[in-house]
Amino acid sequence: MADGKLLVVVIRTPKSDRYLPIESLFKDDQRFKLEYIEASMTPSYSEVSNRSIAYSTEIFEYFQGRKLTPAEIGCADSHNRARDLIQCHARGGVILEDDARITNVDSFFIMATDFLSSQNLKLSILNLTGFRGIGLEALRNKSMKKNRYIKLWGSPDLAVSYALTQKAAGALLRSNSPIIGVSDWPPSKCYYFVPLIPLVRHGDKNTQSIIDSTKNNFRVSKSLTNKLIDFLFIKFFINKPKNINIFEFIRYIYVEKIKWHVDYFRIKIKLRLIS
Repeated sequence: MADGKLLVVVIRTPKSDRYLPIESLFKDDQRFKLEYIEASMTPSYSEVSNRSIAYSTEIFEYFQGRKLTPAEIGCADSHNRARDLIQCHARGGVILEDDARITNVDSFFIMATDFLSSQNLKLSILNLTGFRGIGLEALRNKSMKKNRYIKLWGSPDLAVSYALTQKAAGALLRSNSPIIGVSDWPPSKCYYFVPLIPLVRHGDKNTQSIIDSTKNNFRVSKSLTNKLIDFLFIKFFINKPKNINIFEFIRYIYVEKIKWHVDYFRIKIKLRLIS
């Protein structure tokens, strides 16, 4: 919040009107302070170099089995610049990609401001798009009596729409400068929360992914063979970066996946209890 208003930073695609649904909601609403940054469009590694974006993706390649694409580097840089704005505001704020679609602006404001006030001095992030699509049916049917947010054991979905404290913004910025991975939650000591019912949808019928505009689906899951290699610790002994130890390997290969499943069932149970 800035000057008593909720700061909302929108990452806007150059030469695109994708941001207009967001602007139409916020521009005349005195509860919000709306700011834009232009997204870093990097279709090639040469453009990444032209923009002087520093990156080192050895660890990402080791765990993901593929290179970080130029578009992903540009996206991470865009979020870094947005997080830099948020870390300059004592009460934090919200970051939106321009294809974020708010389902209810009043609920959005209430939950974001409540979260930022209660978590002000902590390393806390609220992903407003929810968790793995859970709660979308309740949203469509308007069957939820009262929405609230819940703390995750792990990390949430894509970084499309999220409220974060000043400290969390600084932590994410430092952990991905230079860029070592995608914008979606680089390693940090931040705590993550999600609303039981999503307050933001990712995109609409008129938008498509900027990162994967050719629909190559490069983020598909690993093959069964590669998963087995990870699971059996074979990969730990093959071309391992020097700064990866056994504990970090176990955390990434085992612990984070276990947390994902635990969070999934925790939220499912919570929804049943309050619906």
